[in-house]
Amino acid sequence: ASAMVLSYRNPDTLYIGTGDCNAGDAPGFGVIFSASGGKTFALRNSGMGNQTVSRIVMHPKNSAILLASTSGGIFKSSNSGSTWTRTSPTSVKYHDLVFHPFNPNIVYASSNGFFFRSSDAGNSFVQITTGLPTSGVQRAQIAVSKADRSRVYMLISAISRDQGFYLSTDSGLTFANRNTTPANILVYSENGT
Repeated sequence: ASAMVLSYRNPDTLYIGTGDCNAGDAPGFGVIFSASGGKTFALRNSGMGNQTVSRIVMHPKNSAILLASTSGGIFKSSNSGSTWTRTSPTSVKYHDLVFHPFNPNIVYASSNGFFFRSSDAGNSFVQITTGLPTSGVQRAQIAVSKADRSRVYMLISAISRDQGFYLSTDSGLTFANRNTTPANILVYSENGT
């Protein structure tokens, strides 16, 4: 499994994303669900199908709303995973998925190293390119903090190498490259050479 989320309303309710999103050596069957603390599970992939799921996030104010980044796009459920609808502009692999720390209408996502933003709680996404590379990228990780709600960090790789470390100070509308040293923080060397 690549992803898991527990309900903040009931700790016995959990959702698990199936498949291996990194190496791809385990098939995906979408999302499985347990209401018994993991004693029993049921498949919840209607509308999603057999996707590999890299991340599942739960709306911070409505636990019935879930978003999942998968090998075939971003999917949204408004009924606790009973049915899913693809909301991403493409059906390619999406990896990371993060809610804004204070405004759940804003959602950030990454696909193959590119950045996407939703301003309608994940109903639709648009690609943001201002200040970000538009080619030569492979994967990206996104981070936000409640300490500064307008900041979004994004680490982008390009085939096991650092492509850049980017910062947005306007909630993901524009970015600037912050990576100066070491030259490559993703290599095996401890000094980034």
